[in-house]
Amino acid sequence: MKKEIKVTLLFIFGFIIFNYFSCSDEGNDNEVGTVAVLVVDNDLSKTPIPDIEITLTPINIVKFTDTSGTCNFSLKPDTYYVNAEVCCAGAGNIDYHVKVKVDKNKTANVELVGCLSCD
Repeated sequence: MKKEIKVTLLFIFGFIIFNYFSCSDEGNDNEVGTVAVLVVDNDLSKTPIPDIEITLTPINIVKFTDTSGTCNFSLKPDTYYVNAEVCCAGAGNIDYHVKVKVDKNKTANVELVGCLSCD
């Protein structure tokens, strides 16, 4: 009888430990969403604009758009702001401050329009 109690207690203890570590929210990649930023020219073909600095606030993460005009941020669900300064001929610089809501396992797309040539 004592052996059965020990086995049962060991099983319960193991179950509790397993659930504690496997259900923890910390470091769980399934608990994030994505902000996908695309910066394009105001031409008809929406030509991508590389090397635009994108800052996500209030957490102040900075990335630059790649050759396809994109950059992505993986974040915990919350509300953030996409900030960028994009040049545009005639209008000068456009300062973007776009509110974006990040939901778990979803992608929030943000498109910013500027100009490739600012001459």
